[in-house]
Amino acid sequence: MLKHSNHNGAGAKASPSGIPRQGLTTTPVRSMPMAGWTIADRAAWERAIAPGARLRKGGAGAHLAPVTQDDLARRYGYFIDHLIRNDLFKPEAQAAGH
Repeated sequence: MLKHSNHNGAGAKASPSGIPRQGLTTTPVRSMPMAGWTIADRAAWERAIAPGARLRKGGAGAHLAPVTQDDLARRYGYFIDHLIRNDLFKPEAQAAGH
């Protein structure tokens, strides 16, 4: 016997709880490349991953492996993309001031 589907054909995707989600966009989610970040965000990121030299301490993220630094930059790019898609991005904001 076939089970009856509750799908109404309206195109609303259900969440894991089975409740249809409303207002989903069809815009693909992608990570904003660093070139699309604000100047303040890029400068702060570069300071954070700057390696230490002789008696100078490196940035807060200098101890992280390059793959981890790349992963964190990609994830911040997802955040920037989210802000842009929801009209919340402010290019004039201070670093991480979104």
